[in-house]
Amino acid sequence: MFDAVAREGHEGIIAKRAEAPYHGARTKDWLKIKASRRQEFIIAGWSPSTRKKGFASLLVGAWEGKRLVYRGRVGTGFTVKSAENLQQRLDALARKTSPFVEVPAAIARNARWVSPKLVAEVGYTEFTPDGILRHPSFLALREDKPAKSVVMERPAAVPEATLSGASGLQAAEAAGIKLTSPDRVVYPGQGVTKADLVAYYAAVAERMLPYIERRPLSLLRCPQGRAKHCFFQKHDTGGFPEALKSMLIAEKDGGKEVYFYIESLAGLIGGTQMNVLEWHLWGAPIKDVEKPERIIFDIDPDEEQGFEHVRSAARDVRQALEDVGLESLSLGQRRQGRACDRPFATARRVARDQGLLQASGAKPGRRSTGSLRRHDEQGKAQGQNVHRLSSQ
Repeated sequence: MFDAVAREGHEGIIAKRAEAPYHGARTKDWLKIKASRRQEFIIAGWSPSTRKKGFASLLVGAWEGKRLVYRGRVGTGFTVKSAENLQQRLDALARKTSPFVEVPAAIARNARWVSPKLVAEVGYTEFTPDGILRHPSFLALREDKPAKSVVMERPAAVPEATLSGASGLQAAEAAGIKLTSPDRVVYPGQGVTKADLVAYYAAVAERMLPYIERRPLSLLRCPQGRAKHCFFQKHDTGGFPEALKSMLIAEKDGGKEVYFYIESLAGLIGGTQMNVLEWHLWGAPIKDVEKPERIIFDIDPDEEQGFEHVRSAARDVRQALEDVGLESLSLGQRRQGRACDRPFATARRVARDQGLLQASGAKPGRRSTGSLRRHDEQGKAQGQNVHRLSSQ
């Protein structure tokens, strides 16, 4: 909507804090979000025209503390009628001295001064390095805004999300989960506690959940933190919070096992309560686990192999996918390797992706072949174990 407003040349939009009540007064719960550069300025003088009776341009400024600072001349944007009406109001406010703290001598020489009571809304392209308006244009008088309140508008800094143990405890309480040992350090290298991790999940849940919710999950649990013993858990053995849900999935041997999945932030918090530090997700949703929506190439290097080999291998994977018309994205660096993700665009392309796997020789848990072989050879030449490419 905002883009459409800007495209049509409108002023902007008005936004209200969602949870705030409606009041018949100006409050900080309401924001005016401008689609173009415009601002209110105080009219404190005018320059006479040499071709007609009345002004050629308005001299405008804004308050900085108790000083009225000159910001430039506005000479366009007026209709004949609006200029005549404005001139009458300027004449009624005439005074002998300049209200500005300072004005360039060439402009002050012929200027006519007025009491700083009128407020004009002005559109402009930018400010010059010395703070003067560039290409200003008169838009309207602002009868609703007192001149004493006009100051230079500056973009407000976006407050950073507060990630603290206290906010993590609040998030857990709101989710109905009792967080035990909230001060236990789970990432010693960064000093991140269990409650800190919950606070982080609460901050990123809106963007994280679309990628993890309602998919089968395997968990890496670290009861004493990441630096000590951790174990991998694929199946629900009981004792987990209700928010960490489970479902039966048929195994290849014909049996069925219980797998985890989550639907909300409460699931992430419930997993954290159970000391889950890594979430390994399937490429298929729980509604149809036999139809994956994405394919992941997991590039695992030997611990002693340099990361430059990982980068090079990732580029080769990307090129191989591009060669058959598929775009891939890096999921980001893990502790050692990197994962290349290729979401399936439509079901019709699944077979194409499977053909790519067969052509490249990349099978789950097997060594890579084809264009990746040279990285293996480089690793062997250095007496190192080769990296492994697997698809998930």
